[in-house]
Amino acid sequence: MSTLPNRSSRRFAAGLVLLMGLAGTASAATGARISRSLSDRIATGGSGEMVDVIVSGSARTALRARVASRGGSSGRNLDLIDGFAARMPLSEVASLAADPRVTSIAIDQPVFAGKTLSPAAASSSPVRREPIVEPRLTGAGVGVAVIDSGIYPHEALAGRITGWVDLTAQVRRAARNAPADPMGHGTHVAGIIAGAGSAGFSGGVAPGAHLVSVKVLDRNGAGRSSDVIAALDWCVAHANELSLRVVNMSLGQVVSEPLETDPLAHAVERAWDAGLVLVTSAGNMGTVSHGYGTISSPGNHPLVITVGALDDQGTADRRDDATAPFSSRGPARFDMVLKPDLVASGTAIVSLAAPRSTLDRMQSGSRSNRDGRYLAMSGSSMAAAQVSGAVALMLEASPELTPDDVKARLMADASPIAGEDVYTRGAGALDIDATLASPGHAMASASPRVAGEDGRVAIDDISGAWGQQELWNLESVYGERALWGEEAPLSIDFFDDPCMTGEGIVWNNGVVWNNGVVWQNGVVWNNGVVWNNGVVWNNGVVWNNGVVWNNGTESGTCPF
Repeated sequence: MSTLPNRSSRRFAAGLVLLMGLAGTASAATGARISRSLSDRIATGGSGEMVDVIVSGSARTALRARVASRGGSSGRNLDLIDGFAARMPLSEVASLAADPRVTSIAIDQPVFAGKTLSPAAASSSPVRREPIVEPRLTGAGVGVAVIDSGIYPHEALAGRITGWVDLTAQVRRAARNAPADPMGHGTHVAGIIAGAGSAGFSGGVAPGAHLVSVKVLDRNGAGRSSDVIAALDWCVAHANELSLRVVNMSLGQVVSEPLETDPLAHAVERAWDAGLVLVTSAGNMGTVSHGYGTISSPGNHPLVITVGALDDQGTADRRDDATAPFSSRGPARFDMVLKPDLVASGTAIVSLAAPRSTLDRMQSGSRSNRDGRYLAMSGSSMAAAQVSGAVALMLEASPELTPDDVKARLMADASPIAGEDVYTRGAGALDIDATLASPGHAMASASPRVAGEDGRVAIDDISGAWGQQELWNLESVYGERALWGEEAPLSIDFFDDPCMTGEGIVWNNGVVWNNGVVWQNGVVWNNGVVWNNGVVWNNGVVWNNGVVWNNGTESGTCPF
């Protein structure tokens, strides 16, 4: 099979350069500083429309003053990307971009909790396969940051929440009297990572790890890209103080930018380079259209560990495992990064409930016992939490491991899933036992990219980038026959799809849902359950302030 030239370099952030201009509105230099989706927004926006943006550049005090002089207002600093959040008239964006001190301006995208609900209570829970190398591993001494809706101080987490911060738009405080989770999503994720077992709950994967709650989502599970960037910034700044090694991000936003113009992608890269292992959910849009290309951001970044949801049928027998139908599939839009990296148990997972939270009130039918301390839920959020717990065990056993070491070992030792292509299951299913026994160190672990080439699928050769060809190459990581299921994407003209490439797409900004609650980028929870004033979000993907993308294409179709 032919392969692309090796493009697995980690340096996607160099210069934040956009390779397209904004014709008819500004100079080429000015246009290059405006992100792709913001350029589209300018072209279709209405008079007097305000837009939330992320501005990067030098002399931030002066740039803030310039935003104010043009009728806008500035928000928090985003030191990790040398920027700040702002809200300003859409008509003034080009003028601000003309300032040579500006490096880039991008839309501050909506971010949502990435999950679905199981249709009913279940008795299954994270399948804990005791490590064969060291049965006493618990993740002790390893800090895991949960960037989510907060963490409720559940009894199963007693003594394990060692820090918390609220970075939501409603409350920006460095500390609270106690951690809190008005939505309930972060608490469920935290329990899978590090909850203590009880009669109604088998316990988390790494019950000895300590947790840090970084709240970026409100009680409806919504936040913004700038909140997540600020959270990564906070984690990097407090990593040594709190012994943080792992960051779990069970959330996502629609991929509306190539990597080079997505500020969240740049923040992710810098946090990874700072030594944090970043684990994120793939998304739950696998049932939208053909399901391919539905990976959410930041899961589209080549460095992060992107996790899809596995249906393990509630058994320890791997022979009945299959990727859950709702789990998002790759490759990622625009950059065609091969994702997910692996899958882990993510269906009907029992974990902790936050009393009186949004999920607790609205999903009482999914409670796994009468007192409501636990909740059964499904989604790639739950799967990502499984992997974060596994990473904590790895780092307890081998503290010297780098983020690249961790990712390479997880992928190389994942368990194959028969009959599924790499866009669905990545390298395979999480196998904690095999990963803990894995040797070797990786120079890098960027996920490869794919493309159509001469009627065939071409995939980057990762062996050179990862550093040890005898341990890590395409065939050993993904499975020789998996390279390998390319017929499905090719049969739908996958690599020429304007929705995937972004060519010829004009987004429809005319449909607005004010005050609507959207879960996992528009995928309906629980088979059509109505949320918030009778609005059912029937696979409508939200685009900034509730604008739906559907039916807005100039050519081709784009269901997400």
